[in-house]
Amino acid sequence: MSNTLITRGTEGIPIINEIASPYIKMTYDTGNIYYAQKGNIDIIEDLRSAIDYIEVIHFKDPYIIDGTIQFGEIGKGEINFFELAKIMKAKGRIIPITIEIPYFFQSNQWGPFEVSEKILPIEDVNRLLSKSIGFIQDLFKE
Repeated sequence: MSNTLITRGTEGIPIINEIASPYIKMTYDTGNIYYAQKGNIDIIEDLRSAIDYIEVIHFKDPYIIDGTIQFGEIGKGEINFFELAKIMKAKGRIIPITIEIPYFFQSNQWGPFEVSEKILPIEDVNRLLSKSIGFIQDLFKE
């Protein structure tokens, strides 16, 4: 079995197949996969290829400004959540979503993440969260 970090959904498939347990599935983390691949990944195709092995999708949206990678409001960054939602809906089963908005992390030129000294007031954090939740709700409206 592999002892390396899984940096895309398709890399997890052989591991899950080797374990061969109906209780073992993946959590697909959009932001971590994007970062691990330094943005050189088609998240849509990766998710589509791995969807049968995914139990939870973790929404995190990176954006890049002047070579600095940060995370912010879901739906405003690099991830095409509209297409992800289409894949999830087409699957015909409920796939739970978790969200993370680590606005205080930043990486310069794909280096290690550092904690920013910029701490937002709780009202701004609540606004980020509220807008992100609203965006996700709109994605899955019937």
